[in-house]
Parts: sequence; structure tokens; C-alpha cells
Amino acid sequence: MTHNTQESEFKRFVLRVIAAQLPTDGKHMHTVETAFRCLDRNGDGILSVEEVIKGLKRHLGKSAEDDELDLLFSHIDRDASGTINVGEFVAASMPQTRSTCLPVLWEAFNAFDKDRSASVDFDEIDRIVREIEGAMLSQSQLNGVCEEIRKELGSVSHNGTIDFDQFVYIMSNSSPAFQDNVNKDINRFLWETCGIDKYKVRHLKVADQERWDITQTKPRGPRSVYRHRSNRKRVESEHPDAAG
Repeated sequence: MTHNTQESEFKRFVLRVIAAQLPTDGKHMHTVETAFRCLDRNGDGILSVEEVIKGLKRHLGKSAEDDELDLLFSHIDRDASGTINVGEFVAASMPQTRSTCLPVLWEAFNAFDKDRSASVDFDEIDRIVREIEGAMLSQSQLNGVCEEIRKELGSVSHNGTIDFDQFVYIMSNSSPAFQDNVNKDINRFLWETCGIDKYKVRHLKVADQERWDITQTKPRGPRSVYRHRSNRKRVESEHPDAAG
């Protein structure tokens, strides 16, 4: 979680998009939701600063006065509500080995590249960010996020667009990396002139019906981690014999 929250604004945004699109079943999701329930001592479906600090102090030996925990909490709590819901918790805890593998990045890039032009302009990214984050952030917060993202993208591309090579570079690095930057340009040259895809994912055509519709992504409800529990109680109340 510390690693994810220290990334650039654009990378954190894409990681949240990817976390919302990847399947919610499996061992990782079960582990994350179990951890959330353990920290949520009052069972209200959200985590307060006090619950997070007490939980980490109890389970990880962290001090309640640890400034690192306050900073971590503020980074996860994007809307500055003073609480963390399960969607924020899941996005912050998704391991990058899963969320930044090349096939996933190819799907993510194609979700941004709606017109299949092989590039995405900054204005389109700005629009998508505002559409997805608008319900979570105030107008001033949203403007600040979009301004920071434009600045970050501008440090990688100077023509107002990013291509897949630049997208991979951004998502694969937490800070400027000279060799990866050189490799990015070499990979683009090989693809454009020789049709050689060093990433070995461009052959994975993404059909329109299979594309991620990221603008339709709905935040996971704050009580979603309790869906199995509530469903089980409902079944048991309606069918008492099934409880045994």
C-alpha cells in the first residue's frame, strides 16, 4: 500500500482503474476483504483513522503516533472524507505485479484509446479523469489532480499525446529511468518500422464488446465486503433448514 500511494498522480489513477476492472474473485481479493473486516471494528463498512492506526498497531507493531500511518491514510482517502471505503482500500493494496503486467496494461491502454488511433491525447485523459473522479473529489481537488496529471504526462510526451510505449514506461517506473526511457524509444522504432512488438501483446486484439468501459466503472459500495455475510444470513432466515 505504501508503494502504491507513493506513485505519481497519473499512475495512481490508472492503478485504481485497473483494480476496478480486474476480477473481484480469487485469493488476493479474499485476503484484502478479510483484512478490511479485521480493521473495521464497528462493522460500519468504512475505516476511520482510529481504526486503521489501532489495527496496524495491533497486527504490525506500528506506533499509534507513527506519522507514516497518517500520511498513508491521507493518500488512500482521496476525497478527504476522513474515512476509507473498501474500493479505496482494494485499489491501494493491489500488488503491481498483477496490475502492471503487460497484458493488463495493453487492455488498460485500449480502454483509454477509444478511437483506436494508437495514441491518447491529454484532453481525453483529462475528460476521463473528471468523469471517473468527479463524484469523489471537490472541484478544486479535481482541478488539482488534472493539472498534476498533465504535468506528469508532459514530462514524457511533448506533443500532447501518449502512445503505448510511453504508457508502459510511465506505469513501469516510479521515477525517471534512463535505460527504460531509451528502451521505450527503441521499442517504438522497432514496432513502427519493422512490426516487431517487444512487448508481445499488440497481437492481442481487443474487441469492442470486450473492452473495459472505464467511464462506467462504479465504485464498490462501502458495505460490499459484507455481501457474503448478509446473503448468508438472508438465506438462513428464509430457509432455516439450510443453515444446518
